[in-house]
Amino acid sequence: MRFPLSLTTRMTGYIAGNRIRGVERFPLVMMLEPLHACNLTCTGCGRIREYRPTITQKLTVNQCLAAAGGMRRADCLDLRRRADHLSELDVPVRELLNRKRHIYLCTHGMFIRRRLHEFRPSSRFFFNVHLDGLEQTHDMAVERPGVFREAIEGIKAAKAAGFLVCSNTTIYKQTDLREIRDLFDYLQSLHVDGFMISPAYSYAAVQDKEIFMTRAEIQAKFREANRLLERFNLMTSPIYMEFLRGER
Repeated sequence: MRFPLSLTTRMTGYIAGNRIRGVERFPLVMMLEPLHACNLTCTGCGRIREYRPTITQKLTVNQCLAAAGGMRRADCLDLRRRADHLSELDVPVRELLNRKRHIYLCTHGMFIRRRLHEFRPSSRFFFNVHLDGLEQTHDMAVERPGVFREAIEGIKAAKAAGFLVCSNTTIYKQTDLREIRDLFDYLQSLHVDGFMISPAYSYAAVQDKEIFMTRAEIQAKFREANRLLERFNLMTSPIYMEFLRGER
């Protein structure tokens, strides 16, 4: 199943209700980033450069809960935390799960093992681990050796403890989709529950523009991805995937 049954059921009812009421535009996902800082310097990421004036600022737990409470129509919460302060997330995660929200906790995976005891498995909670390729490729992309191995150990620990886990992969112009297929095969052997893919979007602060794709290149790349990766449980929105392939 592409998504958990509870999420599929809630989202189906939510979309149908809005359509019946004639609502044309409504949110499906809220992306909540409590801070901009990160302890990695990924080659394709301009956020830590472009957001330098606010890099040390972060939301409080109450601000996170208030922001999520304001998005009453969005059932799924993509909770992004780019730094190594995973320990501070246990309270908002617990509170939001109590409110029946679905959470994808985005992480580079380096601190999952250290903080795993602060969370509890739930059918509405995923660890969403960033992996842009197999070990050599991923460590090159994040500009630090050992990140891939620690992320994999975090995934193993999370699965052994009963958590749901998915991966999140950024596709660049140079990405070899056959390697991504091999990555998904490997992650599937670790019982990862699903996979997300998205193209790299250009940042003005990233000097190497050659890693980003034009719209036509994205469409060609994702048509190939659809062919090579269709047997995997892709958790990226089907509508978004159609858009990336140029079918909408």
